[in-house]
Amino acid sequence: MWLVEGTKKGKKIRKQGLTRVSIKNKNITIEGHTSKKLEDIVSVDVISQEVKTTTGGGVKGAGAGAVLGFLIAGPIGTAVGAGMGSKSKQQGRDNTTIAIGFINGDALICENAEKTDIGKLKVALSQNLTSNNSQEGMPKSNSANKKKQVQKNPGLKRPKKLDSKILNYQQYMQGEEEAKIGLKKAYGRKDGDTIKLPNLDFLKKWEKIDGCDPKALELFKSNLAKDIEDYNNFKWLYSNAGIELEGEFDDIALLLITTLIAHSNELKSLEDRILKRDIEEKKLEDKLQILSSSLEGHKKELAEAGFFSKGDIKKKVLSTQEEIKGIKSEIAGNNKTRTSNQNRFNSKPFKIYKTINEPIMQFELIFSKIFPQKKKPKKGSISYDKYSENGHFLHVYQQHFDEIWDKRIEEDKQKRAKENQATKKHEDEKEKELKIDKKQEDNRQDLSIKDRLAELQQLKDQDVISNEEFEISRKRILESL
Repeated sequence: MWLVEGTKKGKKIRKQGLTRVSIKNKNITIEGHTSKKLEDIVSVDVISQEVKTTTGGGVKGAGAGAVLGFLIAGPIGTAVGAGMGSKSKQQGRDNTTIAIGFINGDALICENAEKTDIGKLKVALSQNLTSNNSQEGMPKSNSANKKKQVQKNPGLKRPKKLDSKILNYQQYMQGEEEAKIGLKKAYGRKDGDTIKLPNLDFLKKWEKIDGCDPKALELFKSNLAKDIEDYNNFKWLYSNAGIELEGEFDDIALLLITTLIAHSNELKSLEDRILKRDIEEKKLEDKLQILSSSLEGHKKELAEAGFFSKGDIKKKVLSTQEEIKGIKSEIAGNNKTRTSNQNRFNSKPFKIYKTINEPIMQFELIFSKIFPQKKKPKKGSISYDKYSENGHFLHVYQQHFDEIWDKRIEEDKQKRAKENQATKKHEDEKEKELKIDKKQEDNRQDLSIKDRLAELQQLKDQDVISNEEFEISRKRILESL
C-alpha cells in the first residue's frame, strides 16, 4: 500500500513521490522513514473503498473531513480529508483507503491497501485491545501495592568488595589495573573531577609536634596535605565520596613517613657508595700507574735484548698491556657507577633532605611521636612500599572497604529513620488538622440545623405553614444530619 498522509511524533511526514508502506514481522515500515510497531496500534478504519465500476473518488468534501476529523485530531486530519475529497480516481481501479491510529496520537492514511494488510492490522488491533483490557481488569490493590514497592527507598546496598589482587600502582594509573579489578568510576564522574576536603577533626592531627626539626616537620606536613587531597579526589572519582575514616588518614600518613625515612636512608646510602667509588678509583689509578711504568721498562728491555732473548720479553709486554686494558675497563665501569649514584644524589627529590640535619634521625623521631605503638622501619631500609612510592590510594580504600560501607549504610539508615519520623509526624499533624476541621464543620452544621428548626418553628407559630407542612419540613431537616 502507499502513503497518502501521515504524522511522525506529531509532525507531518514529508513524501517524495510514491512512498510504500509495508507490514513485516511486528512492524509497519514507511519507505524512506522509520518503522512503527504493530503493538502501538489503537485504531484501524476503512475510510473509502472503490471498485472497477466507480467513476469518482471515495469520500469527498465535508464527508471526508468529518471522517478524518474523527480519526485524526487537528488540521492534518482536515487537510487529508479535503485532499481525498478533491482527488479524482482512475475509472476501473480497485482501491481501499484506510486510516491507522497509534497510541502516541500519530496516524497514517494509506491507499491501495490489500486485504491481507487489513487483516494483519485488525489482528494486531484485537490483540492490543485484549491486552489493554486485561491490564485494566487487574485488581487495583495489586497495582497500588506495586507502586508503593517501587517508590519505597530500599536504602544503600553494599557493593561487591574489590579484588584482593592489586597490581603495580603505575599499571593501575595507566588503566591496566582498573580493567583487571573492575574498579569503575562513580556515576557522572570523569577524570580530573575534584571535591573539597570535608571538615573532619582528624584532618587537623599533627599540625604541631613538639621536639621535631622544623624543616623535617614542614616536609612531612606539606606532603601529607597533598597526599590527603589526592586521596580525597581519588575516592570522589571512584566512590562518589571523599575521605571518611581516620584509619584512611593514618594509613596515608604511615606510608608517607615510611617513605621519608626510606629516602633519607637512600641518601645516606648514595653518599656512602659515592665515597666507596672514589676510594676504588684511587686504587685503580695507582695500579694503572704501576703497570704503565712496568710496561715502559719491558719495552726498553726488549729494545736492548739480543735476538734469542726477545721472545720472553715480548710475552711480558703483551701480558702487561692486557692487564692495563683490564684496569682501564674497571676504571670506566667504576666511573659510570659513580656518575649514576652522583646524579641520583644530586636529583631534585633529594635536595630538600640535604637541608635537614641528620634527616634519618629527624624522620624516625616524627614516626615515633605519631605512631608510638608501631614498629619503625628497619635500619637503613630503602624499601618504600610494595604498592608504590607514589601512593597506595587503591590499597587504602580496599583495606577500609567494609568499615567505610558499614558507616555509610548506618548513616543512611539513620537518615531514612529521621525522614520517616518527620513524614509520620507531618501525617499525624495533618490528620489532627482534618479532625479539627471536621469537628468545626460538624459544629457549624449542627448550628445551622438548629437555626433552620428554629426558623421553621417560627413559621409554624406565625401560621405561615400548616402542622403537616411543619412535620414534613422538620423531618427533611433531621434527615440531613
